[in-house]
Amino acid sequence: MILTHWAKNRRRRQLLAQPFPTEWQNRLAQNVRHYRFLAPEQQVRVQDVVRVLLAEKTWVRGAGFVVTDEMKVTVAAQASLLVLGFDRPYYYDALRTVVLYPGTYSNPHLIAKEGEVIPEALRTYGEMWAHGTVVLSWEEILACGRAGGNGRNLVLHELAHYFDMLDRYADGVPFLAGSEKRDSWERVVDAEFRRLVGSAKRREKTLLDQYGTWNKAEFFAVATECFFELPKAMRQQHSELHSVLRDLYRQDPGEWLPDARTPQRRREPDLEDVGDGVPLKSPDAGNADELLTTAFDAVNRGQFDLAIKAATRLIALDPGEAEAHHVRARAFLELREYERSLAQVAQFGLQRWPSAQPRAAGGLSGQLSTLHFL
Repeated sequence: MILTHWAKNRRRRQLLAQPFPTEWQNRLAQNVRHYRFLAPEQQVRVQDVVRVLLAEKTWVRGAGFVVTDEMKVTVAAQASLLVLGFDRPYYYDALRTVVLYPGTYSNPHLIAKEGEVIPEALRTYGEMWAHGTVVLSWEEILACGRAGGNGRNLVLHELAHYFDMLDRYADGVPFLAGSEKRDSWERVVDAEFRRLVGSAKRREKTLLDQYGTWNKAEFFAVATECFFELPKAMRQQHSELHSVLRDLYRQDPGEWLPDARTPQRRREPDLEDVGDGVPLKSPDAGNADELLTTAFDAVNRGQFDLAIKAATRLIALDPGEAEAHHVRARAFLELREYERSLAQVAQFGLQRWPSAQPRAAGGLSGQLSTLHFL
């Protein structure tokens, strides 16, 4: 083990002693808007991360897509932004493989049904897998890296999941040294998560992407995007959240990066849970909002029968409520009632198959250990 570590460090020293290619330098300036605002010594740190990631990670082409050095350099440089504040160089040792698709792609996981394989119809931009593989859309990477300023960044989002899962749990609580830091983190994140859920229910525009209402893991990922893309706006509108993220990443991008503009809301959550930690309400209530909250939260807690009851009652009140149909299809899927789930999808013409999010309990959704960026 000691010899392996020594050999790896020796290879890295030799790699970093080489001149940084001019063509790569041009790609950084063109495709990573943060890069031109960095101090020279920080630009060198970006270049170091780029060289190590290109040399040590396995780069895989999705659907026969040709992966070029430009793509690798762009992804690696955006990844480097998360670790610029660390005292020691960090090269994502737990990340092994980067898969690149030209645009959105179908989720590669398959669901087995009585000897038959049913591909999920989910179209997605990216995923972080628990065993060290990240899947990304080049189209989205390039758009985020060049335009910027709208709070979105696919690479930052998925690698926030990477840090979240270093302790093997995708729960929105990355590894934090000391109980005091963890307590502070959970207090701030819980309050901000509930605030975002409330704003989403009232259909208010928010600085934070409302995709973060799905669960605490997605909240952490979208908060990370906002911290690095719109740091000044976040510090002004979400000061405590900005503070805990600054402590986590050991830097404040607002000290050197200008905010381009306040983002418009990208999307509203259409399936997963929007109530992690919210007390369950009775599915017998006649209030549509309460029924929908109950259905979402029940799915998150693994109480799929309750989710079906709440969604069914909501559909009786409002047959056109798409989210209720979607969450019911998801609950049937989790219960392995594939025919009923497929019938629900076909009946209501849902645009995508309901994805199964990972849970510690395992089972079908445990096998599908992914986090989606839609």
